[in-house]
Amino acid sequence: MKNNGSNKVLMWILAICFAASLCGNVGLSNSKDRLTTQYNELDTKYQDLKTKYKDLSSENEANASLYNDKSDEYDTLQEDYDDLQDKYNTLEKKYKKKTANSINQSKIFKFFIQQF
Repeated sequence: MKNNGSNKVLMWILAICFAASLCGNVGLSNSKDRLTTQYNELDTKYQDLKTKYKDLSSENEANASLYNDKSDEYDTLQEDYDDLQDKYNTLEKKYKKKTANSINQSKIFKFFIQQF
């Protein structure tokens, strides 16, 4: 009988260990499901961000290209402006010189007329 009682105690210990194991597995399973759900949510957010990054990267490249084109246009316009400014300054000097000569000639002409 003693052996039978010892077997019962051993069976109870094994039953408790088995029940604890089942509870642990259920808890781990719940944790795994919760972590899997969180992972899937984070993966979805990551994929969305990855898509936005690709879109913004291509938009950034397009803007950089447009900026470079406009910068080149600006440089060309600046060169044209500088050329026109130089031509204007040259013509202005010629005009002032010609006007000064005309004024001097008219003064000389008036002087001669007054003398006669």
